[in-house]
Amino acid sequence: ADSMPLCMLAAKLKGAETYYFIYGNINKIDKGMTGKITSSSVKKMAKMSDHVCAEDNAVFDEWDSAFKDKDKRIIHLYSEFVLNKCLNNPKNKTIGMICRISSGKHVQEAIEAFCEFHHKHPEWKLEIVGNGEQYNECIDLIQKNHADGVIKMFGWVPHEQIPEIVSDWSFAVAPSDSEGLPNTIIECMSLGVPCLASPVGA
Repeated sequence: ADSMPLCMLAAKLKGAETYYFIYGNINKIDKGMTGKITSSSVKKMAKMSDHVCAEDNAVFDEWDSAFKDKDKRIIHLYSEFVLNKCLNNPKNKTIGMICRISSGKHVQEAIEAFCEFHHKHPEWKLEIVGNGEQYNECIDLIQKNHADGVIKMFGWVPHEQIPEIVSDWSFAVAPSDSEGLPNTIIECMSLGVPCLASPVGA
């Protein structure tokens, strides 16, 4: 996706089948030189690829038929790749969260959602790393749902100990109201743990 000419070149030199994933047309938002360059780069790489992919037909509409002659595919990244991979072939049936336990992070909602999920998938666990003003409320909620044995609250954890915990997760969730691209998501992904995040930033 985006401007990755070296990756595209490497794939083409290898003779690999290429799927190029596009997002909205930046030139419709940024009318300046940056928008034009990025938009032009995306068009060129999409035309070089074997398949042009997006999450919805509306994305293709944003590009004004620039890819009308290409094989276009709708791919729902999270549902078709992340969730299927994690739920069908989990390395360790554990879902994780790492964040400040405060409003806007939706930790309590995640606990309630997991309790519903756990009724159908009793083999799964939830682990939450972090502390904050809603920590005790989360503990009370876990006890109220009789989920002490399947939801673990770590509280504050020294940074050097976090990789050992996170590396056991099948995936992490980050249902925050407002983030850019937080270090927690980057660190989870660097450990091979995919993240399901609310669409509020990068």
